[in-house]
Amino acid sequence: MPFSSLLLPRLSVFAVLTLSFLSGAEVKADAVKMPVSFGDLEALIQPASGEAITYGEAPTQSVLRYEVGPSTRPMIMLVHGGCWSAEYSRDYLLPMATALQDRGFEVWLPEYRRVGDEGGGWPGSLADILAAVDLATSLSDRSLLLMGHSAGGHLALLAQSERQKALGARLIGNVALAGITDLWRYGAGDNSCQQMVVPFLGGDGSLSRTDYDVASPQVRSYTHPVILMRGEVDSIVGPDQMELAGASRSIVPDAGHFDLVHPETPAFAAVLDAIETLVSASQ
Repeated sequence: MPFSSLLLPRLSVFAVLTLSFLSGAEVKADAVKMPVSFGDLEALIQPASGEAITYGEAPTQSVLRYEVGPSTRPMIMLVHGGCWSAEYSRDYLLPMATALQDRGFEVWLPEYRRVGDEGGGWPGSLADILAAVDLATSLSDRSLLLMGHSAGGHLALLAQSERQKALGARLIGNVALAGITDLWRYGAGDNSCQQMVVPFLGGDGSLSRTDYDVASPQVRSYTHPVILMRGEVDSIVGPDQMELAGASRSIVPDAGHFDLVHPETPAFAAVLDAIETLVSASQ
């Protein structure tokens, strides 16, 4: 089902009056078979081509800016995941950043302090993403679309809730790719990423529900469109993270956790469809 069908009931909430919906994502005939692994994604990594700009003094407080020529296309703030851990960097999203740039989008790919970095975790990781958003919107006059993958989806959603009033109509919305919306439920799981929730929150296992909720997108309100996307066979972020008031939802058949950010998969074509739907709705 194309995103146009999924969004139609929701977009009226955001006072979108006239839309020209897409007929669905175009999938290349040579698209790779899903699900892909993290190793498959790493095999695509090439040296970063974006311009590096710092927004703080820590080594990780920088953003890669992928510029494009004159156009009315928005910029995309693309936030990487990796379980909020310093073990994983933005490198795995370099292929996606280039693919989006090739489609006319100015892309901002931030690095940020994570668990294991001084000042990383809660609330430092979010503070860094907010600083990257503020930098991007000060240096570019384009409209802004927020997008994050996994733990990056969690941070991008929180950033939207923090900056939506200030950005106003300049904010198009958010496409959360396997985004984590409820830290309480997610942290109750036993996979390695779920077990990073307590370290992210700076706790020792004696955290209260309030401690989890203060950092959970699910308890916040959103004034701009949100699309939650998840691969059908994702074993890292489960269907219980697809709950967010007012959001549109889509399960991508046969896709795993990394297919949504692999530029050669049918799932990535669905992501492009979601982006175009929000862009069309904002015009």
